[in-house]
Amino acid sequence: MFLHDFIHVELPTDVVSQKILIDHGSWLGPLAVTANNENLEPRIRVGPGVGTASATRWVTKEVKLTLGEPHMHGDSIIVPIGWEAAGLTGMFPKLEGDLEIAPVGPTKTQISLMGRYSPPLGWTGKILDNALLHRLAEATIRSFLKQIAVTLEQSGREPTEQSSPEQPAEQPTVAKQLAANNSHQPNS
Repeated sequence: MFLHDFIHVELPTDVVSQKILIDHGSWLGPLAVTANNENLEPRIRVGPGVGTASATRWVTKEVKLTLGEPHMHGDSIIVPIGWEAAGLTGMFPKLEGDLEIAPVGPTKTQISLMGRYSPPLGWTGKILDNALLHRLAEATIRSFLKQIAVTLEQSGREPTEQSSPEQPAEQPTVAKQLAANNSHQPNS
C-alpha cells in the first residue's frame, strides 16, 4: 500500500535543510523514546495523535527508525526513511519511503513523506487494511509529520552555537552542505 502526505513548516528551506543535514538524524532527537538499546538504533513512538493529549497507547507503537543518506533532487532534499515495529514485527507493517524537503516560498518549507508498506497477516491483514488500517496508517504519517514540523520550528527559532549577536554565522547553502557531506564519504 502507498502513503503520501505533507505538511508546511514556517521556516525557510535553508534553515530546515541545515537542521536535517547537520549531525545526521539528530533533528529527530526530541521524538526519540530510546536510542540506547543493544544496537543503538533510534526508536520513536508513532501512531495517530502521538505527542498530544489525545494519543492512546493502544494505537501507538514504538518503532526502530532508519534514515538513509540525504541527497539533492533539483531544489529538494530527499532523505530515505524506514521503520519497523520494535517487538512483534510480524504483527505490524514495515514502512519504507522518502522524506522530501522542498521550498514553498521564502519563509515556508514543505515536508512530504511518500512511503509504502505491506499489510501484515496475509489475506486477513489485507482485508483489515482495506477496511480500517490504511486510514490508521495515514493518520500515523500525518501525526509523524506534525511532530517533525513542531520539532523543526522550535529548534529553528533557537540561536545556533556558531552565531553571536554581533556577527551571525554564515549559513552554507544546502548544495554546499551536501557536497561537504559527500566529500567525507569513503569511495566504494
